[in-house]
Amino acid sequence: MYKNLPNGNWISFGNIDPAATDEEFQTYLYDAGIEMPIENISVSVHRSNMRAAAVVSFSREQVMNLVERAVQGLAIRGRTPNIFIPEIPNEPRRRGR
Repeated sequence: MYKNLPNGNWISFGNIDPAATDEEFQTYLYDAGIEMPIENISVSVHRSNMRAAAVVSFSREQVMNLVERAVQGLAIRGRTPNIFIPEIPNEPRRRGR
C-alpha cells in the first residue's frame, strides 16, 4: 500500500525489488543526482509479493530542473529551445465565443 505523498507531479518507477525500502530508493535517486525527501517517496509491493513499484512526488521546479539537465546543451537545427511548463488552469479553457 502506498503512503500518502505530497501534492506534485507523481512519477512511477517499476521493476523494483520487493525487498526495497523507501530509504533505499532515496539513495538510488541520490546516486542519480536527485535529492528527494523521504516523505516524497513510496515503495509498495504488489500483492503477488514478486514485484514492487515506487511513486515519487516531484515539485514543478524539480521536474523543470530534471528536464533542463537532460537536454542541456542540445540543439535543434542550431537552436537551443527554451523550456517551460505552462500553468494548467483548474477550469477548462474555452475557445471562441
